[in-house]
Amino acid sequence: MISLINLNELKQIKKKSRTSFNSGDILEINFFNRYLITNFLHTFKGMCLKIKKNTLNLSCILRNVIKKISIEQLFLIYSPHILDIWKYYTRIHKKSKLYFYRKLPKKHSKIN
Repeated sequence: MISLINLNELKQIKKKSRTSFNSGDILEINFFNRYLITNFLHTFKGMCLKIKKNTLNLSCILRNVIKKISIEQLFLIYSPHILDIWKYYTRIHKKSKLYFYRKLPKKHSKIN
């Protein structure tokens, strides 16, 4: 029973091609905030620091500097609250997890 559920969910994941980005890419994600009563569309633009690739829970961490404060936000890619994922451009890095950006000055991780 469990294997049938996993196979069906994997087929649905393969149909959605939201995973065409890597760590280091500049992304913009449009989403609805599930904690607010009103359904306003929110956007977050940032650099992808990490992609966690599980079979069902694909997630990524985006980082940006807004008003001199560093902000990191975790997004579940296949969440129904996410509408669009736009890829602006890629930064080529040799590492898969870019946690060293946390120690660098804020001007390195700022996205306009």
